[in-house]
Amino acid sequence: MVFHKVSLVISLLYLPLVILDNSDFKLGDLAQIFAALSGQSTCEFKCPGGVVPNVNLSHVASSNGCGVPGLNLDVSKYPGFTSCCNEHDKCYDTCNKNKDKCDKVFKECLSTSCKAQTKGEKFKECNGVADMFYGGTAGLGCAFFIEAQRNACLCNGKTLSKSEVKLLQDEL
Repeated sequence: MVFHKVSLVISLLYLPLVILDNSDFKLGDLAQIFAALSGQSTCEFKCPGGVVPNVNLSHVASSNGCGVPGLNLDVSKYPGFTSCCNEHDKCYDTCNKNKDKCDKVFKECLSTSCKAQTKGEKFKECNGVADMFYGGTAGLGCAFFIEAQRNACLCNGKTLSKSEVKLLQDEL
């Protein structure tokens, strides 16, 4: 599993080069490509029997910077990105949040950070990296979102096991 995450991140690091060379490329295109590749249609945390998830009061939303668990990416060249990533992580890690809304706010935060960059190549590079980050989370972030929701929410007063969540997701 770690190998796949590392391969994915390394592959994603090269996408800005493709994006930068294609001025017609839209921010949502990458997300749609990733969603199609992952077979994902909708990403929603559900409790068994249609019970509404309740906030796990002992859970504190957390963040880990930019990247996936175990692999933090250096985004020091892009001021503001770490803050955007942390807020995105906390959004995923707050019970009953909507993944698409978390991703949209993330996209807007990254875009705002890039607008603060200088013009020209630095701006294009920043937008390319922002597209990559947004596309990766929007298209491939469902498993991370569901796991965060599993920890942040209670179903009938208990945290679901990973196998219970998998069974529920397979039903969707």
